[in-house]
Amino acid sequence: MNGQNSQPLPSLRQLIRATALALTVAIIILLTVVLPAEYGVDPVGAGRFLGLIELSAAETDSAAGAGEVVKPSTDAVEIQTVSVGNNVSPFRNEEQRLVLEPGRGIELKALMQKGEQVIFDWRADRGALYVDMHGEAPNAREDEFTSYWIEKQQSSAQGTFTAPFEGSHGWYWRNRQDHPVAITVKVSGFFEKLYIPN
Repeated sequence: MNGQNSQPLPSLRQLIRATALALTVAIIILLTVVLPAEYGVDPVGAGRFLGLIELSAAETDSAAGAGEVVKPSTDAVEIQTVSVGNNVSPFRNEEQRLVLEPGRGIELKALMQKGEQVIFDWRADRGALYVDMHGEAPNAREDEFTSYWIEKQQSSAQGTFTAPFEGSHGWYWRNRQDHPVAITVKVSGFFEKLYIPN
């Protein structure tokens, strides 16, 4: 058995051709995969086509969460505005149960400063009610208020509300049924108090 390798060594021309081919493949991989996936740079458009740009965005988001400074992408589609502020009123989480007799109405208000926000959820147990969500400024006349939405028949609602001005904001319900209806109201957020006006 012969211990020597019987394959001939590549010629200089073959080495140059193999090196040029490897370099070409490396450049193609760099331009189409590495730059889009790692850095969000997509010079030939292949990264967006292959979905690799999202990888760079995910890494940018996780780096931002880790406290690193991240340079914003120049090809961002949407710029979001974030609003952060201090609230005068404390954070509250309240629930009230109101019973409306047939033909009767009732108001429930939250006293809020301009820009304060609440999350609300109310439900009527035995039928739909007339509802007017509205607000009034301090010292407003009895007929001076702003309606946010009015429904002739509604049995529940949930959502968020941001006070457009300082004052009391809330709901007026009227029971047009021929039987009593109970309303359960949950309000969480920044408000001074939740109350039934006189």
